[in-house]
Amino acid sequence: MKLPHYQNYRAQDTERCEQALLTVWAKLRRLADEMVLIGGLVPRYLCVTRQHEFPPQTLDVDVGIALGASSGIYDPISVCLSSDGFSLLPGTARFEKKFDTVTLHVDFLTEKEHEDDPDARMVDDVPAQAILGLSRAISLARKVQITGRDLHGADVTEDVRVCEVGPFLALKLVAYSNRAEGKDVFDVVRSGLNYRDGYEKAISLFRAEAGVNGAYPKAAQILVERFGSPASKGPVDYAEFCLAARRGQMNNDDFGRLYQERTNEAFLLAERLLNG
Repeated sequence: MKLPHYQNYRAQDTERCEQALLTVWAKLRRLADEMVLIGGLVPRYLCVTRQHEFPPQTLDVDVGIALGASSGIYDPISVCLSSDGFSLLPGTARFEKKFDTVTLHVDFLTEKEHEDDPDARMVDDVPAQAILGLSRAISLARKVQITGRDLHGADVTEDVRVCEVGPFLALKLVAYSNRAEGKDVFDVVRSGLNYRDGYEKAISLFRAEAGVNGAYPKAAQILVERFGSPASKGPVDYAEFCLAARRGQMNNDDFGRLYQERTNEAFLLAERLLNG
């Protein structure tokens, strides 16, 4: 689920998603080498947040899982999750759990090897959305030690395999091409600019996906189609997501200056992603 503006997201919702992640990862730890965290939680662990910037937020937990993953002699995935109160929504690849006043979502995604392959596959005993580039996300995952509280209030630490920035940028650009959500552009721009190992490293890791990541051609195409200038759709969607809720709360000159800064950020990053 995507919200229209950054200001619609709350830090406590992101923290609750982290609690859900820690709970689910512990339940499925035996499959850890075949799983990777993708989606909106990733920038929380890949990026640094500088003063006066936008901390990454999300409402969902997205887990990529290898097509051949199997629980073997252990309880299947759905049983493990149901024991913690997650239920599969009929006809989807989404598990949900109502917790206090919020509903938590965990989505499973798996690899689509070719463009014309099915959009959904069964992994173990759960349906998973099939997407290009997922196998690269699994193979290049960065192990991150996450310490926090799970959904039961226990203090826990899990070594979570997090999608590396190159595959992540490709996956997010493809997602943006499919649904034109400003939140996807936000995740692309902030991850590129604030990557823990530096902006230049983020650029080189994305470009290294050319020829080896099934999502890369579509990602590069969307950079050409929607980021050709600061006034193109991608940069404008990014600025709207960041600032639209503040329109009318400041004078026109200050708002216009901030808006132009945001569109330039997105355009310049896209130019570097394309051309190095």
